Amino acid sequence: MRILLDADLTLEALLNRHRFVTDAEKAYKILQLSPAQGYMTSCGLEKIYSITQNINGSEAAGAIVAGVKEVIEICNVDDSIIQQTRLLDIKDPESAIEVSSALANNIWAILTLYTENFVGSNLLILSVKDLLLRLC
Repeated sequence: MRILLDADLTLEALLNRHRFVTDAEKAYKILQLSPAQGYMTSCGLEKIYSITQNINGSEAAGAIVAGVKEVIEICNVDDSIIQQTRLLDIKDPESAIEVSSALANNIWAILTLYTENFVGSNLLILSVKDLLLRLC
């Protein structure tokens, strides 16, 4: 099972927004303990780096990115992904890039905290709770 993680899932945990930390921790635990393979777009990883660099500095941001890469694979966003994104009817541009990347990499679903950002996608969009129910 190949799952793309919405970058905001990781970012919410890193920002320690208590409402979302538990779901983010569950998502990473699922990826570590199950046969599921996690993915993230290179754009998402750059977003995480940029925001954590502003908060904690370059060295800490680099360590965070390295930690993310230990658990998940990175999908490069290239011109073909951007071209595909333009054809999608998804309002949130970052979500559209994630859907295009998932489709291009034969990824089964996207795991997110914000399913409403993916309205218009033909791909399976799951909350952490949804994923736990599917795995049990």
